[in-house]
Amino acid sequence: MSPLQVSRPLMPLTQAQYAYNELRSAITTGQLPGGAHIVQSEWAARLDVSITPIREAIRRLEQDGLARSEAHKGTTVNPFSIDRAAEIVSLRKALDPMQFRRVAESSPSRAAHAAELYAKMQELNDPVQFSDLDLEFHRVVMGIDESWTARLTQTLIVASSPYVAVALAHNPRLLEKENEHHAQFVAALKAGDVEGLVELNKQHVSQVFHALQHVDLPSVLGN
Repeated sequence: MSPLQVSRPLMPLTQAQYAYNELRSAITTGQLPGGAHIVQSEWAARLDVSITPIREAIRRLEQDGLARSEAHKGTTVNPFSIDRAAEIVSLRKALDPMQFRRVAESSPSRAAHAAELYAKMQELNDPVQFSDLDLEFHRVVMGIDESWTARLTQTLIVASSPYVAVALAHNPRLLEKENEHHAQFVAALKAGDVEGLVELNKQHVSQVFHALQHVDLPSVLGN
C-alpha cells in the first residue's frame, strides 16, 4: 500500500473517531479503492494507535456500507457504483419525506443550528471535509432522532455521503450549487415549510446523482 498522508485533527477526538475519519477519507478519495484490503496492523502503525480503535473504525465503515469483513479474508473496501448510488437515491426519495413530515412541528427550532453549519460549509473547498459537514447538516435539517424512521433515514444519509464527496471532487461547480440548496433549506426550516423541504430535498438528492453520472466510478475508485 502506498504511503498516505494523515494528520491529527485540530479538535480532540477519540482514537476510534480519528481512525474512522482517516479511513473514511482514504476510501472516499480513492486512496483506498474498491477491493483494497484494510490491514489493521498497518493502519494502527500509520495512525499511531492500537488495534482496538482500528477495529472500532472498521465496524463503523461496515455499518456505512463502505467496507466488509469476511472470516479468513480480512476487511476489504466495497466498490462504488452508479447502481448503488441509484438505489440510495430511490430509497431516500421514498423515506426522506416521511421523516420531514414526522418532525414538522420542530422545523423552525432546527434552523439556527442548520444556519451555523451552512456558514461553515461556505468556507470549505475540500470535498471530504465538505461532505462530512454536509452529513451533519442533513441530520439537523431532517431532525434525526431515535425513531426507526429517523434511524433508517440516517443510514441512507451516511451511505450518500461518500458519493457526495466523489461528485464534488470531480465537479467543483457542484459545491456552489450544493450551498445554494443549503441556503434554501435554512429558509424553509425558518418558515416551517415542510412541503417545501420535501421538494427541495428531492432536487438536492437528484443533483448529486446527476453529477455522479458523469464520473467513471470504477476507474476512479476501483471496481
